[in-house]
Amino acid sequence: MTVKSRKILFKIVNCEEFDIPQSECRAIIDIQRNENKWQVPEPWSGEITKSPVMFIGKNPSINLEEEYPTRYDDNWTKDFIEDFFTNRFGNGRKVWVKDGKRVLLKPKKNGKIDYFSIANWSKIMKLYSQITGKRINEIKLGLDYAITDIVHCKSEKGKAVTTKLIKKCAKTHLIDILDITKARLIIVLGNDAKSGVVSALEGIKLPLFKLYKHKYKQKEFYFLFMRHTNYWCEENEKEPSPKNLLDRGEMSLTDFEKIWEILCINPKEEYINWLREGKSECWY
Repeated sequence: MTVKSRKILFKIVNCEEFDIPQSECRAIIDIQRNENKWQVPEPWSGEITKSPVMFIGKNPSINLEEEYPTRYDDNWTKDFIEDFFTNRFGNGRKVWVKDGKRVLLKPKKNGKIDYFSIANWSKIMKLYSQITGKRINEIKLGLDYAITDIVHCKSEKGKAVTTKLIKKCAKTHLIDILDITKARLIIVLGNDAKSGVVSALEGIKLPLFKLYKHKYKQKEFYFLFMRHTNYWCEENEKEPSPKNLLDRGEMSLTDFEKIWEILCINPKEEYINWLREGKSECWY
């Protein structure tokens, strides 16, 4: 991690709004008021300075049983916090996450180690697989893509995330993240995330399911706005899989070819045939 990216990570983790009594962020901060220690804002997960793809969501979910960095806890040193977020999907000091979707929980009294599955991460992994043609077992977790959010404070089901908060956090933190990310493809998940991106980047337009090129500080990004993963379910025919997107004309094969070009991916012929034939089964 570079000096600049480390500085931005801790700017988010130690967000100054926490200590402002009348902050616009007070409602989401105070969700954890009855706890002994606050889970810190989540800057990102994965190697954001290396990953060619970055997913942006609304805000991270919270699980108070997760082994996660907290304020006022000397066990969470700066090195440990940096390792947690950067190496969350692999090669960390602990196995923070298993299979790209199950987070490490605090040890039980009997010493048993357990994990808790995050449905959103599972769907992001499947979406990445279907867009790029990589099988899930071929994905380099934390390196092929990283995950971040517009609002970095954690809450259950987006509680206390207001329109005003989305705009404030986007203008405060998203700009910093764009400065350090190596991602060329940025996938924006859901209307709230879209609202944050639009408020932070002047002149950007994000049509649904369409690649949009935008230049920011001499860096060229391709944005792809999609429905939030909470919209999907296994039985929902509107799940934005390549088959459904192609069938409905919302994306074309040319759109996928452009994504592969952006990411310097040479998909397997098997995957390309799967797209062209519009097979109903999932690719991953």
